Amino acid sequence: SWERIRGSLAHRVLALGRPGDPFVDLLVRAGAESSTFDAEVEGSATPEESRELRSGAPFAGIEGRAAVFPRTLFVHTLEAGYWNHDGSSHEILDATAGLLVQVAGPFDVSVTYGFHLRDGKARFADGEVSRVSTEVHVVSLGLGFHF
Repeated sequence: SWERIRGSLAHRVLALGRPGDPFVDLLVRAGAESSTFDAEVEGSATPEESRELRSGAPFAGIEGRAAVFPRTLFVHTLEAGYWNHDGSSHEILDATAGLLVQVAGPFDVSVTYGFHLRDGKARFADGEVSRVSTEVHVVSLGLGFHF
């Protein structure tokens, strides 16, 4: 299993036009993430055991929105991060792209493709090294409420 906790702040660096009209909105984002990977290891020659790898890293990225049709926005993100301390490391890469359609009032629907890469490595006091690398491709459908 994989549990991810993250926090971030964003700052608008470019805004052209007005929402509702053709516009472009660009933000930079910075934050930190903590990931926990839990695994159950079973084998014919080894006893069953549980392993846990905790790692984290700061990250930075960009977010953008651009009107492509009336009430339809192209949205994208690109974030990357890295941390290496005392033989343990964590690498982050996230990229998403999708369309967001404003349905009525504050409601919108979206379809988004995302690629998420996590590569965590930990060195334990007994010299053992544990590593987990995941690549996730996901298509998501969403219903949003903005205020």
